[in-house]
Amino acid sequence: MEVENIPHQKKKKKLPTIFSVEEVSRIINSADNLKHRTILMLAYSSDLRVGEIVSLKLTDIKRSIMRISVRQAKGHKDRYAILSDNCLKQLEKYWKAYRPEEWLFSGKKKDSPISIRAVQHAYASAKQKSGISGVTP
Repeated sequence: MEVENIPHQKKKKKLPTIFSVEEVSRIINSADNLKHRTILMLAYSSDLRVGEIVSLKLTDIKRSIMRISVRQAKGHKDRYAILSDNCLKQLEKYWKAYRPEEWLFSGKKKDSPISIRAVQHAYASAKQKSGISGVTP
């Protein structure tokens, strides 16, 4: 008997579940600190993946044209993301408070970026505090 001739059931693909605007706002506002709120706001408003967030440098933020340069995004391609007015205002608060030098979001050491795991933990913590369940960024 040939295996390839045996019929098999196709897996059903589920559509992703997404948060409402109110839920996103609750999660962002539940973040522990300004840095985490800024990261979550930037991820949501500019549709950035966690790996893209952690690799952002100060030079990637183009304030004058409201754009973010995302280097080596998915598929190892560079791309641009839109920077909203609200997100720029949040970034300006963050810049004044944290004074980043090279990396937009530095890790424990200023000369290295925040880790993916730290961002994942910040998101999980904010989501738990908000009381919202399900869905990952």
